[in-house]
Amino acid sequence: MPVPPPRPVPQPTEGRRLNEGSALLLSLGGTISSWVLFGASLSDESPLVWLGLGSLIVGPNFGHWYQGTVVTRGTGLRIVGLVSTFYGFVNLAFCEFDCNDSGELFFYGGALLYLGATIDDIVDAPRRARKHNQSLEVVGITPMVTERSTGFALSGRF
Repeated sequence: MPVPPPRPVPQPTEGRRLNEGSALLLSLGGTISSWVLFGASLSDESPLVWLGLGSLIVGPNFGHWYQGTVVTRGTGLRIVGLVSTFYGFVNLAFCEFDCNDSGELFFYGGALLYLGATIDDIVDAPRRARKHNQSLEVVGITPMVTERSTGFALSGRF
């Protein structure tokens, strides 16, 4: 009697294990260094101010880049928050007549949105690394038939 071919075993997701602490430190370090660069470039009116401003948007993403995600929900929310804060600042700084409270609303609302999106990316980086590591852990059960017995084989990768 011919032996049936074994069923295919689920293959683990390709990739390497990620360190959750590294993801957290990259996001936190990217955020802190972005603020240092931005603050330093403002003090001497350097052209690096644009680099500092850009790093405020992408700095918290460094922990996500570590695991392969380029853009997160926090990236878009930080852009909206910074644009809103800038609009509110301009409205407050150059308002002469018929001023309303919308400048303050945009300024503080945008700043809170930026802060929340930054915290979200910092906190989410290690969670995503953990989720990636769990996708590498595969356990499979395969039917096994030999000349003397029939049963199941348990295989896994941890």
